[in-house]
Amino acid sequence: MGCSSGPQRGAVNFYPTNPEANALGIPTGEYQTVGPGAGSLRAVMPDGEIVRTGMGALPGAKTWGEYRYGFGPTLDGLFAQGNVGIVTKMGFHLLPAPEAYQTSTVSVPKRRDLIPLVNTVNELEYAGAIGMPNYGSPLGPFGGPSPALAALLNQPSTPSDEELDRFAEQQNRPYWRCELQWYGPASVIASWPRPSIRQPSPQTT
Repeated sequence: MGCSSGPQRGAVNFYPTNPEANALGIPTGEYQTVGPGAGSLRAVMPDGEIVRTGMGALPGAKTWGEYRYGFGPTLDGLFAQGNVGIVTKMGFHLLPAPEAYQTSTVSVPKRRDLIPLVNTVNELEYAGAIGMPNYGSPLGPFGGPSPALAALLNQPSTPSDEELDRFAEQQNRPYWRCELQWYGPASVIASWPRPSIRQPSPQTT
């Protein structure tokens, strides 16, 4: 397992360019997903009827972003990247730009190392230490696997963990990689311990 950190940077812009389109979908960002920041909304239905949700359902309300649930069932999810209606207004919770921001990259060599990697990163997320993690495999970059990896994956029998691990070692690449995003006061970022991946328990059959 390896962990490398970039230099701390000052305040950066964390906000989506189109809040309504991003917040109602399943986007990711340095501060976690944007969806929970969406408040009440107003949507026009196909028949022209106007639907208001959350606190925005109150006549003349100026508290669209105060409390997203409002009264009664929560209907906001009906309009998440769908064609149920057109969102024309939405309350949105803005987050302050952090004092400092830093990225770290954690790499693990074996296929099953993903399990303890996810468990460790989840703990950091739950503690509020990091924003949205970005997982990936250097073995399969965008654009599809390399011809060598494609040949291994397309063989008649499914490749074993050992074969895949051996392939990663031959390519001199880690099997998994995760980018962590730390934010907050510079002293707090520096105080967080960097991940130490616990190995999974041996499987029994």
